[in-house]
Amino acid sequence: MTDTHPSEAASGNVLKLYIDSTSLSLVEQMADYVRCAEAPEVFKVITWLRVPLDEAQLVAHNAMYAPQMAAVSIDFVRAVRDLVADNPVGRVEIHANQTHAWRSVIPVMRALLGHPNSREVPVRLHLYDDGSLSLVQREGLKQVPDLPAALQRAALELGQALQGKAAPAANVLQSHAWHLLFDTTYHMLRRDLLSADAEGRRVAQALAAHTQDMRFDGWATLTPEQQRLYLALFGIGDAERDALQAWADDPAAWLFTGSAAWDAPLNDRLGQAQLRAVHALRADGSLPADARMGFKAHPANATYTAPLMEAFGPGTLQVPSQVPLEVLMMAGLLPRQVAGIVSSAFFNLPAERIRFAIADTDDAAAVAGLPVVQLVVRGGGVTLDRIRPWPAPARLEP
Repeated sequence: MTDTHPSEAASGNVLKLYIDSTSLSLVEQMADYVRCAEAPEVFKVITWLRVPLDEAQLVAHNAMYAPQMAAVSIDFVRAVRDLVADNPVGRVEIHANQTHAWRSVIPVMRALLGHPNSREVPVRLHLYDDGSLSLVQREGLKQVPDLPAALQRAALELGQALQGKAAPAANVLQSHAWHLLFDTTYHMLRRDLLSADAEGRRVAQALAAHTQDMRFDGWATLTPEQQRLYLALFGIGDAERDALQAWADDPAAWLFTGSAAWDAPLNDRLGQAQLRAVHALRADGSLPADARMGFKAHPANATYTAPLMEAFGPGTLQVPSQVPLEVLMMAGLLPRQVAGIVSSAFFNLPAERIRFAIADTDDAAAVAGLPVVQLVVRGGGVTLDRIRPWPAPARLEP
């Protein structure tokens, strides 16, 4: 825990909790944070796996930071309980990843609900999509025969977990039932995709009163100083911003974005596949020899960053891995040519900048049938003819 205990905390009446183990929802979470960073009446407790903060970054921000590993830590929960016990808190806001709420929001809510000082404190949840995984999961909700009734049952199960009478579970219905228990807003990625068919429209209608679009246009709402802080928290200082700006403005600039997974064997497979892909793309000219390359590794695949940088070649710019591509887009730091592994970014980036994407399969015939590819194509981010499979492993000559 960063040892930051500003005296203003005692007089504050708003407690904001920022929780995430991934990157995409940090686009909006970080913007919310910087807007209230200097507000003396707002106290913040943060646990971001991919954007760790230190005490120097939190000075004068009424903020604490606790490390995590895919779930909130005991230190984080303890900090929340101590703040509620020692200070008059009139309102609590929790900003978290919706998909992982079962292992992040539930422990915090248990602490709040179990503390006598907080039982009457209003709690508001802001739950953000995880990325393309959330879109695929909501496709599954279309198959639920009576979604409102199913959500009611899920809310009862969720209530049992909050009371400690049942174990938290990574349950898609439960992750969409929070609004039946608390004041909740779901920040949905490409909510418009649900309108493509009648089943999707039924899902949208069931959640409509509690949803809003996950937005990537908040940059203009920040003051210049807030914009500077926003980028700095992602690890982009003035010098880094200048370097990224010069690169992005170059017509020859290309950005390649990587991929990763929590599962170690799968992560290793993805790393090896990316190395094969880079060599093949260089060989067939898909990545031009005169391109001014930039590579943004996935933050969970750091083991392969150095070999991939070497594969791209000398002069390749290493873009900070913890920065979502949407942040680069908002800040004007995105080059004209973008390629990489199919991910949530391909739902949000300007279609005219996407040169090609690689789907996670080595079977060309299977590409069109992948759920995430179908969603990306439906969303208009990239046409199917620009999505290719992994290159086959090189064969040794006999």
